[in-house]
Amino acid sequence: MTKKRASPPFYSEEHSSWAIPLTQGVIALVDEDVAQALGQFYWSARDCNGIRWYATRSSSAENGWKRILMHKEILPTDGDLDIDHRHHYDKSDLLVDNRRANLRVGTRMQNMQNADIRRDNQSGFKGVTWDASRGKWAASLMINYKRKALGRYSDKIEAAKAYDRAALEHFGEFAKTNAHLGLYQSQAA
Repeated sequence: MTKKRASPPFYSEEHSSWAIPLTQGVIALVDEDVAQALGQFYWSARDCNGIRWYATRSSSAENGWKRILMHKEILPTDGDLDIDHRHHYDKSDLLVDNRRANLRVGTRMQNMQNADIRRDNQSGFKGVTWDASRGKWAASLMINYKRKALGRYSDKIEAAKAYDRAALEHFGEFAKTNAHLGLYQSQAA
């Protein structure tokens, strides 16, 4: 297999940060102290659920090839811990923010609490579903892998606000609320 050439890191004036070119026109923002070391490798932009990009590379392993995620090279973890991105860019922005200020160590559950709205969502709000049997909007969230009901509402915005309050209470800094996602404005349009 021919080794692919790495593209050298560069300073992005637009983002006031060092950047590493990925495939598909995507760039990964990184801190200056790791830019040269990471820039020695050929990095790819990997689609994540059609919503955002991750920076990955391949490395030979005993039984084939393994995928390495750039953010895990920057901030390695032990055991069951994940690396969570505080902020994700939309896929159309062609950016991955792997600067340390944007990365934090958390559990798998905390990483999931910081997730965006699901693509199969039909209410337009995170944590809100239609309860056809009662003719109301139901708000709920997951706590320790168990669904917690937050009530039923005639108005889906009220259900979304109930989700936001509960998410902030239970998830703290990992909470990604409907307000944070700008979903109230999108529903008003």
